[in-house]
Amino acid sequence: MLMTALALMWFVLAGLLLVRVLDVRTKWARVLIPLTIVCTPYVSICLTYYYCSSQYAFAFLLAILSVWCVRQSDSFPEILAGAMSLMFALSIYQSNIGVAAVLCLMVLILRFLREPQTYLKNRKLALRMIGMIVIGAGAYYIVLRCVLAIRHLSMSSYKGADNISVGYLLQHFPTGAEHTYADFFCYFFGTDLAVNYYAARFFYVVVFILALIAFFYALWKARAERMPSFLCVVGMLFLPSFGSLIDIAAPDTRLTLLTASNMLLFLPFALSLVELFPKRTGEDKKAGAVSRFCCIACSLATCCLIWSFVLQVNANTLTMKYEQDKTLYLANRILTQVETPNKQTPLLITGNPSKGDYPCILKTANQVDRYSRWGMLWGGYTAAMNGWNELYRQHFGVQLNFCSVEQYQAIAVIKEFAKMPNYPAERSIKTIDGVLVVKVSDTKGWGKIKAWVYEKPYTGGMTVVDQFNYSIL
Repeated sequence: MLMTALALMWFVLAGLLLVRVLDVRTKWARVLIPLTIVCTPYVSICLTYYYCSSQYAFAFLLAILSVWCVRQSDSFPEILAGAMSLMFALSIYQSNIGVAAVLCLMVLILRFLREPQTYLKNRKLALRMIGMIVIGAGAYYIVLRCVLAIRHLSMSSYKGADNISVGYLLQHFPTGAEHTYADFFCYFFGTDLAVNYYAARFFYVVVFILALIAFFYALWKARAERMPSFLCVVGMLFLPSFGSLIDIAAPDTRLTLLTASNMLLFLPFALSLVELFPKRTGEDKKAGAVSRFCCIACSLATCCLIWSFVLQVNANTLTMKYEQDKTLYLANRILTQVETPNKQTPLLITGNPSKGDYPCILKTANQVDRYSRWGMLWGGYTAAMNGWNELYRQHFGVQLNFCSVEQYQAIAVIKEFAKMPNYPAERSIKTIDGVLVVKVSDTKGWGKIKAWVYEKPYTGGMTVVDQFNYSIL
């Protein structure tokens, strides 16, 4: 509970700071923007990683703080403070490079639209932001390499992290850039990243259309300043790429809900654009009435979207609770059959209950984010083995003698294992090549999944998902 409260505090502070960074001026937007941050399914997913939820939230806050620092002043200490904030944010979770990058671009677009006549001043701000990101990301990379060299370690091969170089990034840039737009569309209007049930996609469309109308109105109003207008249009076109920058920085990976913190900024940015509608004035009452109507419609759509987030998080929570209880009950039944006096016999428990004879029967199972459906156990040979091991160690207080990953992979491909039925059927527990095997589900296709590969594997004192996200540092 303490870690959850701490993480929520960091997210709330991030939402409040975001109001300052985007220079939000209307009361309704100041209230709604922090709520759009805290209520999203992304935040609820972060909270389920209880061992590092506060770190994820604090890294998100630091990424926003880095932009706030460089926005406040043009002096070098502020730029350096922003770069250090970004460096620490990346050291916690590298996907936050997208948070800082896309927020810088959003601030510049709003500045050019609000003050098109101050082009030179805004251009200097853009240079400061570029310098902050280059210094912060460069400092992180240099420190990372120094620590690896001092400790005689190499980068993890997880998702191709060991292959990253300037040449590698340039070679895969076209593919990564294409992925950024695909992930942007999928997050807001698809069902693979965020499932977007409960009419979320409809309300996103309403808010984004109103924001685009306000954007083009502001462009028309500033049509005399051609260069700022042109830069705003270019910036809007590149927003998805800046937001999903992790797709370009790590070409072998794709955006997941847990790495989608940058996507949280698009809705506050849309609300900031809606503010650009003209205010009610004595000279133009008709334009003021239209502006008021658009702001009311935007605020109502945002409130409905927040309610949709609440429903989605509730469905996710019910599914996760169901999967956890089912797995623990099944693990207890298995333990009574495999915990024998002969502690030297290697043990292999393979598969996931939901993939075997215990599927999820909840009506909302197909309307939840995929993190909720994974439950406590992950796919892949190494992930599955460490998952069962940590499950018994943490929830039952026992340390079972599990076989090696090599033995696991060798057994999983032989015909004798393939013919075994799923637990609890008869002959679902048998000894193969000196290993006591419990087949909970099939492992077909697991050989195609990249398992964890570390130079110095470490598992002591780590949770199931902690090992999956474990950094070599």
